[in-house]
Amino acid sequence: MKIINFLYILLAANPKVIKKILAQAYPSGKNIDEELIEILYKPSQRKNSKEAFRGFINLFDDYLATDLFDKVDSPIQLIWGEKDPWESLNEAREWKQQFKNIKRLDIIYGAGHCPHDEEPEKTNKLINEFIQETK
Repeated sequence: MKIINFLYILLAANPKVIKKILAQAYPSGKNIDEELIEILYKPSQRKNSKEAFRGFINLFDDYLATDLFDKVDSPIQLIWGEKDPWESLNEAREWKQQFKNIKRLDIIYGAGHCPHDEEPEKTNKLINEFIQETK
């Protein structure tokens, strides 16, 4: 299994592959540029980057957000991209119902997995509103 993971990581550490993955994560196409691709690609060339990347894509035991929600004493805000290809909006709605400390679920329409990158102004506005509500 480790060899398969290693090969997968080598494949993903390629600017063309990174651009394809970003196209999935950012359905609006906003803010996908050479600078972002380079920001994501450059660390993949460092020593020990393969292990770090493996952790990033969660191929070994790690905490999931839902494992931690009940441990947080503060109110939680979820900001979700409507078109997230990997984490469905229905899942976010279920979490909102399931965890009492999730106080807001804000949806950014047209955005994908990274609404903070695709729509930073909308995301910042929502965060500021939440901060004012929870003071």
